Amino acid sequence: MVPASPAASHLTARPVLRGLARALGPLLPAEAPPLLPFALLAVPLLGRAVGQPAVRVAPGRQAPDWMALESVLLAALPELHDALAAARPAVVEALAPVLDNALEKLPSGGGHLSWLHQYLGEAEAKAAIGASLQRGTKLEQERLLSATQFFTPPFMVDWLLARGAAVVRAQGGAVASVLDPACGGGNFLVHTLAAGRTDAPGDIGHRHAASRPRTTGYELDPLLARVAALELLLAQAASLRALPAAAPGVQAGQPGDERGFLEPAVAAQVVDAARGDGPLLLATNPPFLGRRLLSPPLREWLKHMLPVAGQDLCVAFMVRALEALQPGDAAAFVHQSAWMHLSTFRAFRRWLFTHFELVWCADLGPNAFADLSGEKTSVALSVLCRRRATAAPTTFIRLVDLSGAALEAALVDPPPERVYTLSPARMAALVDGGLAYHQPPALRHRMADHPTVGDFANPMQGTSTGDNRRFVRFAWAVDPADSDWVPVSKGGGFCRWAGLNRYRVRWGPNAVHIRANPGSALRNLGAMDRTQLVYSDTGSRGLNVRLLEPGQVFIASGPGIEVRQGAPLAVMAWLNSRLATCLLRAMTPKLTVAAGYIRRLPLPEAAVRDPVLVQLATEAVAAKRALLADRLGDDEHHLAHPMPDGLTQACADRFARMVAHEWACLQIQARIEARVADLFGLDAAMAAYVEDEVGRPALLRGADAPMPLDALLDAQITGSLDAAGAYRGRRGRTRMGREGIVETVLLEARCDAKILRTRLRQGLGGLPRTQALLAHDLRHRVVLHALGYRGSQAWAPVALGLEEVARALVVAGAADSAADARGWITADLARVHAGAFHRCPFLEVTGERVALVRL
Repeated sequence: MVPASPAASHLTARPVLRGLARALGPLLPAEAPPLLPFALLAVPLLGRAVGQPAVRVAPGRQAPDWMALESVLLAALPELHDALAAARPAVVEALAPVLDNALEKLPSGGGHLSWLHQYLGEAEAKAAIGASLQRGTKLEQERLLSATQFFTPPFMVDWLLARGAAVVRAQGGAVASVLDPACGGGNFLVHTLAAGRTDAPGDIGHRHAASRPRTTGYELDPLLARVAALELLLAQAASLRALPAAAPGVQAGQPGDERGFLEPAVAAQVVDAARGDGPLLLATNPPFLGRRLLSPPLREWLKHMLPVAGQDLCVAFMVRALEALQPGDAAAFVHQSAWMHLSTFRAFRRWLFTHFELVWCADLGPNAFADLSGEKTSVALSVLCRRRATAAPTTFIRLVDLSGAALEAALVDPPPERVYTLSPARMAALVDGGLAYHQPPALRHRMADHPTVGDFANPMQGTSTGDNRRFVRFAWAVDPADSDWVPVSKGGGFCRWAGLNRYRVRWGPNAVHIRANPGSALRNLGAMDRTQLVYSDTGSRGLNVRLLEPGQVFIASGPGIEVRQGAPLAVMAWLNSRLATCLLRAMTPKLTVAAGYIRRLPLPEAAVRDPVLVQLATEAVAAKRALLADRLGDDEHHLAHPMPDGLTQACADRFARMVAHEWACLQIQARIEARVADLFGLDAAMAAYVEDEVGRPALLRGADAPMPLDALLDAQITGSLDAAGAYRGRRGRTRMGREGIVETVLLEARCDAKILRTRLRQGLGGLPRTQALLAHDLRHRVVLHALGYRGSQAWAPVALGLEEVARALVVAGAADSAADARGWITADLARVHAGAFHRCPFLEVTGERVALVRL
């Protein structure tokens, strides 16, 4: 069998191991030893490592070859014997065929057991993270371990080990030992042993045991430490092609301990055990957890014992690990990139660059971990050493917009335009403000020429209800007569100028209901009447600011901005520009937009009252409200139902309005971008940087592809709309948020804007799916109108017979016959209604009855 590369092995093994974890779940009783499946898999994997691939779990546990391999394992790791001895025979018999089935599909190579451990614990990890999102719930002890165990993909391990070894060589040495103080399943250590090709770039392994770096690990979770030790033993066997004689060096933490390697005494013991007669490479992926989710005892301990770490678990591990470095050593980390940018880590950056050199940094962004998709985690890989008399330059590789195979390939062989090399002097200039290494120096100087948003406006945090499921609902889910429920700007997506006005919060006089909730956090209640703007606090697709409507309050997910000097519309126009989003992203990699970062954005004094920006923003708001007026669900909607020329023509009219309003919005936005660039003083080089970071406005993007065929155009449009014909966005990463079908098609099809507009003006011919979707929406509106629904402000529970509703569809021109109408009501109405009202329906179709019901 030809050994697979670690990266290829992991890619093939992931679905097998996920399937195995799902299959094992119901077969493992609560009393079964947690180490049991690993103990059973260990013998076949050891046999495979030494050239005996025929060894299986069942039925061969009494065979001589099994027993010989097992004796080696049990001598090295007695815990495996304990797990096997404590397991009921019936459980082992049930597990054996499932394990053998997975073994047949697993590729050669190591690391399988550690990933199986992660997948077996995924449900527990998700439960721990989910519980932590409720205010007052912290991650501690076992829940802390399960929520932070996400192991390092092989491509990251390979890159860090190679770069770490190169930094050691640059200091005149060769790696004598490798230490991972948060070793998880042992991936860094396993790859060190597997690196046997002497011609490999940056190789730190050697075929002969006598010259191979010694490997040492520490893992706080005792069970996972045993899995890591088993992985290392298997890696030793594969490397030597012989049965290992000694147990690997993996130290385990104590049950219930939250500190582990962070304790100075434990760190000293672990480092002393690891250090050999030469340079040490410390390579690790420490746990990611911010202060908000830490248990109070651990947070307080970090505050007093490692104050420079800002009560962040990942940064605390980095501090403790870096303290262990001696001249000639190197440290290689997988880490969150927050410390590189956020002002809360300024003290850490000052400490770091006073004592250490950042030699390499690969900025991978939020999609680096395949098993953490959707998480708000931006990742980087860094290699550091002790500061030398003549510091080396820092090389950054910026891959934040890539994922999957493209990211892996670019990390191995980065294109020149993604590589930034900064001198020590330039690095020093960035420490206080954040490592915006990719920003042109001229842009930073231009930013310094202008005042900031904070000089004219006050971006604020919003009040946290403490329980949005109780206190925040859709407008149609509350009684309009109940004055305790007031309109609220909640956020919830990329939406500029106006919109997202579909929520109510149980507020009461002076927020009495929120005040009564012990989990709430009251913020800026007195500023509601002075606040003109709000924004979505999740900025994954860019900063997006809207008007706060009369009578609305704002809460934590839709914070407010009080404009104290100047015109609110001009400030909104500036913040909704691509330049603002570009500069914001350079300040913070986090998806949650903090008010303090908006406050620091540059805002030219000439822009604050600029009449051109005021006029353009006024037009943008009007165009956006025209779009919203034609969509169900939001407060702006005006329900229209007559179809004097029939359903087909009504669909065509609706489509024409949709395209016209969005085109107007895009044109206005392009003019705003030009005005912002002029007021800021953006030259061609700066503009190219902004475009590279967030893209060009859709109408200004050049065409590099032919007009899509109608079938593709039809799919792109319908894939972007909900059941009410409202834009719902497209899955996948975008450099800047989109708000409509025209923008989506332009960016995805890369076609000419004028040609697309001409095609869309031709109407729905050739777009049958789009026509069908709009027909569903218009029929739905007729039914709502027949039931007395006139928007979320006022409606009452009511029921009509099926025939009466069908007749209303025919009279309105939305159906050709009563039979056609009845068929649509029974087959499609409930589905369309639920989709239009965000899976919170208030219309029921039961038998011969159609009704609006209170939720």
